[in-house]
Amino acid sequence: MFGYLKSGVKDSAVYGLGSVAVKLSGLILIPLYTKYFSLSEYGLLGFLEATSTVIISVFGLSLFQAFFIWYWDPLYKNKQKSLFFTTLSSLVIIVSIIFAVVINFSGPLSMLAFGTKEYHRLLVFMISASGLQILLNIPAKLLQLQQKSILYTTATLLMLFINLLFTVLLIVYFKMGIEAIYISQTIGGLTYLLFLSPFMARNTSFHFERDALRKMVIFVLPLIILSVASLVISLSDRYILRYISGYEKLGLYSFGAKLANTVYVLLVGPIQLAIYPILVKIFNTDPTQRFYSKVLTYLGFVVLFCILGFSFFSQELVKILARNMNYWESYRVIPIIAFASVFMLMKDIASLHLQLLKQTRVLSIIIVGVSILNIGLNLIMIPAWGYIGAAVSFLLSQVIYFIILHYFANKKYKIGYEYRKIVLMLSVSIILFIIAFSLVQMPMIVRLISKIVLLGLFPISLYYLNFFEEVELQRLSDIWRDWKNPGKWMANLKRFAKD
Repeated sequence: MFGYLKSGVKDSAVYGLGSVAVKLSGLILIPLYTKYFSLSEYGLLGFLEATSTVIISVFGLSLFQAFFIWYWDPLYKNKQKSLFFTTLSSLVIIVSIIFAVVINFSGPLSMLAFGTKEYHRLLVFMISASGLQILLNIPAKLLQLQQKSILYTTATLLMLFINLLFTVLLIVYFKMGIEAIYISQTIGGLTYLLFLSPFMARNTSFHFERDALRKMVIFVLPLIILSVASLVISLSDRYILRYISGYEKLGLYSFGAKLANTVYVLLVGPIQLAIYPILVKIFNTDPTQRFYSKVLTYLGFVVLFCILGFSFFSQELVKILARNMNYWESYRVIPIIAFASVFMLMKDIASLHLQLLKQTRVLSIIIVGVSILNIGLNLIMIPAWGYIGAAVSFLLSQVIYFIILHYFANKKYKIGYEYRKIVLMLSVSIILFIIAFSLVQMPMIVRLISKIVLLGLFPISLYYLNFFEEVELQRLSDIWRDWKNPGKWMANLKRFAKD
């Protein structure tokens, strides 16, 4: 099991470079956005980002998920190249149709979405960037499946550099506003495809697998419902907040949510990219499923620790990043949304569990029910508590989603998850968070020192509550012995890479 974990950690570190770069570029752009965009304009950007996510999820048909499952299917092991071609070419046709429709009806569509034709050009640029993202998902999944983490990260970093460069140029020097963001994303996406074209050519066989595509479409039909319903949980708060409270409150919420998602992007995303292929490979080879159980426990611990650290210092972080004082109030939602990340992680593992069992119908029923609940929570909480209510609604939805999804996943194929440890982690983190939140009015030095101490109490408290097993403590002791001397770091890294 530790061999699998070691492999996962190595790939996570490489994937993490790309994710760190993604988030760092976002953090670099935040002062730029807060300087050149008003709070209302940032709210408009948040609305566009939500709409883009909807477009990518709906019109991408979740085919990248089917490709992920079918790629290692024994029946198609000798047809992987033609499977890649079939999936990618199908999406090219879909994206081309969407783009043609938007080009010809941009005015009416802008009126429908924004209540004005003023944003018709912005809508076209957003659609072009979204369409490219649909296509990028397929080569990205292929890189992940083949565990080409270095090539994946290199391509991501190149796309990011181009995106960042053009965003700054177009906003600062050409004063293009929000349009600059989507033009830059389009240029970055095209650069990504061009860079990966040799890799894609090597993995392409120009044969259309009609039978495979038919089966994949049947497989993803429930997943499309799942995807749309998931978007309701993730994004309905933004649409409802916009119509009830306006673009300014949406701007506050979007800004806080973007910062809160830092933990998910920097930590959870890279780990999932590295661990998921391993989970897929060993699902039917480990009768005890101990690896699944430990993954949930280990990742939950790491993610919760990072969430606590990020949440404790969210107020200070917002003031550093946002030049405009109008944005500072957004720190209130960061801990709430960040805390939802741990439930999103556990929910994703349970969801993969059901997908590998090909129980997509069960997934669809669950998510549709939770999405309806989420809309109800938003309609109750947003009028009462504004953007804070939207954050609480999001957290509650993720908690309920995880509990229900996990129950049915375990019912279909029982895995001995370590419930006691999960409850311990969550309980200790909630207590520490409540204490930290009560320190808001204290002087800064006292507040910072107290929060650092509270963060250290998280692993210490779990240790005295017998959270760690003897073998885990021994492994941690071995790691500390190997890495406590900085002079040995280079030799350790070389050995780690060689292994």
